[in-house]
Amino acid sequence: CTECSVGNAWLGPLILFVVVGCCLSVILQYRLRLKAWFVANRIRIKEWSLRGTVVFVTMQILLIINSSHKEVGGSELPDPYSSFLKRFSFLQLNFVQLVPINCLHEDNFDHLDALLLESLLPIALLVMAKAVTTAHRMRAPGSEQQQVLSIWLTLLFLILPVISRRICSSFRCNGYDNDTYRYLAADSSIDCGSSKYDAMFVIA
Repeated sequence: CTECSVGNAWLGPLILFVVVGCCLSVILQYRLRLKAWFVANRIRIKEWSLRGTVVFVTMQILLIINSSHKEVGGSELPDPYSSFLKRFSFLQLNFVQLVPINCLHEDNFDHLDALLLESLLPIALLVMAKAVTTAHRMRAPGSEQQQVLSIWLTLLFLILPVISRRICSSFRCNGYDNDTYRYLAADSSIDCGSSKYDAMFVIA
């Protein structure tokens, strides 16, 4: 565990947010040039985006299979396969693991909280984006309509393996003392005989 007072826990997310902020500022500054470039190279960009999406999702599936294999007691992959997968572990887009949310949460941020966050956040973002585009269209009726649902489905496709893994890990429990006590394998703080587990089972 890393203490919340130690800045190292926030170093990675802070660097990521700074880089994203710089990229957004550059995009806003040169948005007209970028838009002209995208229009001129629309077909090529679409082809490369499809290829990149396939590679990205394939790497996600490999990483999730490897981590799930180790969680159920399997041996770690030999080198160079294990070191190769470790270098690309960030592609899992595990927001809960990347950001130290426990430092922001007064209580323990458990598996149920992570399940609710990862499953409800995409829906909330879709509703917000749809509301913003609807308001913009009402103010400017002749403006170009944005394909919000299409963009949302594309982004959801990228994080679908992470959400699926979180959902599937909400069921398996480990028994102790001849199954006298049973706790969730993904989070030993959740008792499989408690009402919290029953609620999580229904949500998943």
